[in-house]
Amino acid sequence: MIKGILISHSNGNQNSRNLLMGLNKKKKIFKFVTALNVNIEEFPLNIFPKKVKNKLSKRSFNEIDNKKIITSNFFLEIYRLIRLRILKYLKKNQSKKYLSLINKYEIDLCNDIDLLAANEIKKNYNYISSVYAYEKGAYNSFKVAKKYNIKCIYELPTPYWQERQKILSSELKSYNNDQLLNKFSYNEKLNDKLFNKLDLEVKYADIIIVPSQFVKKTILSSKFKNKKIIVIPYGFPKTIHKNNWFNKKRKIEILFVGNLLPNKGLLCLFKTIEFLSKIENGKFNLTIIGSGPLESWLKKKLPNTIFKKYLTNIEVLKEMEKKDIFLFPTLYEGLSLSICEAMSRGMVVISTYNSGLLEFGNKQNSILVNVNDHIQIAKKISFLINNPKKVKYLGNNAIKTSKKNNWESYRSKIMSKI
Repeated sequence: MIKGILISHSNGNQNSRNLLMGLNKKKKIFKFVTALNVNIEEFPLNIFPKKVKNKLSKRSFNEIDNKKIITSNFFLEIYRLIRLRILKYLKKNQSKKYLSLINKYEIDLCNDIDLLAANEIKKNYNYISSVYAYEKGAYNSFKVAKKYNIKCIYELPTPYWQERQKILSSELKSYNNDQLLNKFSYNEKLNDKLFNKLDLEVKYADIIIVPSQFVKKTILSSKFKNKKIIVIPYGFPKTIHKNNWFNKKRKIEILFVGNLLPNKGLLCLFKTIEFLSKIENGKFNLTIIGSGPLESWLKKKLPNTIFKKYLTNIEVLKEMEKKDIFLFPTLYEGLSLSICEAMSRGMVVISTYNSGLLEFGNKQNSILVNVNDHIQIAKKISFLINNPKKVKYLGNNAIKTSKKNNWESYRSKIMSKI
């Protein structure tokens, strides 16, 4: 039997799916370990509500042979997902308890998949050339792989944890609101245990794959600066032909998409809109797509904003087609897939140097700004409001950039490396 790569990922996001597609084409997959692999057209899932089925459809892996997929406890995972969804509908996502539950759910899920992958390695180490795993779900499988001299490939989609904690800690102090800060205080023992595990994952890794130079820098500034790090930016979805370009006969449409958490730069977002209202009052609309603990806070601060949540990815893309500016003042990202999606829709992306936009963004296709510089952002938007041709120019170039950096290109790049 020819040796192959064992891949593990808790839910199968865009980048892991495209890795699977690339490996499948080369016939290099040994097994893919994940939480769920479902068919929403079969019983009992076909009787679930439409919104639940849309959510579960993301857990269907038609890219590869089902015989190569190993899943964890089906009923346990369905129970976990339903429990979280019920709490969201009950609007408990504003509470500290809900945040802790989300945090624990993610950690437990990644650990379950990691243990499942480790067990598979023990049973089939002679047929595995390398193990490809992701942050929070690599420790156990890497530890076993090392015993059998199997290469460990680690993908870190976000900045190294020490940098994330440093940035977030500083941001929370800026809110100057004890009640709000209380929502984001986690169990310190749980954090210490988790962070130690993340360090060991990096230690065991032979190669680290990251989506941006920003993530690479955060590793190089840590104790693991001698690790082999490869930068492979994510891909863009299929582009559109856009006709509804902004003109002065209507208001400019601004969009934010993301979890409503402090690390997304929501305090800067509020300050930007507040300042923009003073210089361009009545000339713009803001739509926010997302949910999270800061939802009620944002609604109080931005009463004239349109809020939407629980949209599918297809629905989000359709919203992007109607908008002009994608405002994403994030404090840190590996490389935001929302940015890629917005550019593929011809939107003018305004985002920070910490968002991953720098990998393909420039003065011709987007607008890069400093972290937490709301005045700079507001002035950039004001310029676009008064220069509609610039919106079309940047948007058209964003589409061209998206075409050159599609998911097929990503698959080619990552396959050439691993």
